[in-house]
Amino acid sequence: GQTFAPERGIPGGLQSAWYLRETARKMGYANVPVTACTEWIGRMTDKLGLQKQAEWKVRDGLLALAYGFDTISFAGINDASSGYYYSIWANGGLCYRYPTMAPKPAYAAMATLTQVLDRAKFQRLVPAGSTVLYVLEFQTEETWVYALWTPRGDREVTLEFAASEPRTLTDLYGRTKTLDGKNPTLKASTAPQYLTSKSRIVSARAGATAFPGDKPPEKPLQVIPLESLGEISIVSDKGAENASKARPGNLPHLREGEFELREVEDPVMGKCLELELKPTRELRWPVEHEYATLQLKSPVATTAKNAGVWIKGNGSWGEVEIRKTAPGGPWWNNSDLAVRWPGDATMNFDGWNFISYPAKEGAKDSPNNVQGLTISMPRQTLYGTEMAPVENQKIRIKNILLY
Repeated sequence: GQTFAPERGIPGGLQSAWYLRETARKMGYANVPVTACTEWIGRMTDKLGLQKQAEWKVRDGLLALAYGFDTISFAGINDASSGYYYSIWANGGLCYRYPTMAPKPAYAAMATLTQVLDRAKFQRLVPAGSTVLYVLEFQTEETWVYALWTPRGDREVTLEFAASEPRTLTDLYGRTKTLDGKNPTLKASTAPQYLTSKSRIVSARAGATAFPGDKPPEKPLQVIPLESLGEISIVSDKGAENASKARPGNLPHLREGEFELREVEDPVMGKCLELELKPTRELRWPVEHEYATLQLKSPVATTAKNAGVWIKGNGSWGEVEIRKTAPGGPWWNNSDLAVRWPGDATMNFDGWNFISYPAKEGAKDSPNNVQGLTISMPRQTLYGTEMAPVENQKIRIKNILLY
């Protein structure tokens, strides 16, 4: 798993479970259980940092419970003390290596999960009106427990219960507070939290989004406006489709789709462009994503190291790539695993957000020409443990910023 986000629907990470289970289903076996080996995911401190490591380990565990794994190995107690520490597995422990052996934040996060969900059984993923808001329902003999999070930013969520009663909200590290009322409103974030209640949720409703960690530059070197059809248009480019056919083991499979691009007035961003997928052709399977190539009428020359684009996402996990002339270069190219693997260059969010493509380590100024965008949009996306339709097939784009 390394740096793949827990929820991202590609093999190689936690969601390999979906592909394994679907293989069994295709072979005619409906209820074959899926589980994991001891070294199922390497959530390394050196790659993720302490906070994200703690959050991702908990999200790994919650999704594993939803799949019904009978073995969930979060990590070794401590990091390896030998040179093995620098492998893809051995600095993901819950404590530092000898002689320190002090607990990491993940230690407290895992202790909280196992305490709050002790003897609880997974029941369902509560519908919340978004494919990137997770409300997992668990039940004990006496209570209902709801684990809530979102893979990017913050998200308001309103929970409706049949009755008003005191309920306990527990954060990632075990701190608690009491919530009263029949319909409490919470702020979900990338750090899971748990709501314990004597009564069951009637419904959940997703609210406003915020992305405090995805801030655009205050003074970009260049701004490429995306407001008019006179500036950019859809062109046919089979390159990504042909590359996907040549390497079928790389998922998702890509196919050039039918899209419409139009000028719109957005209540938040003003003049911008709206891209809509027209799902007219039958797809082979849900992990076939259609893409559109948007080409600037005039390429923009730049020496910027970093880039980003304003986009109104639809929670589909569709990928967004800024196209440039040079195949290599020091900045935001499509092979940058630091952006691609975790899904940072995908629409794993709803609403307006700034997707950034940071310079690679040691990058130097290098002339380049920005050509436009390539945007993929699936018709279905993996939501929890099952595929779900992407109800909104319209996304919006504003400006490309170079800095």
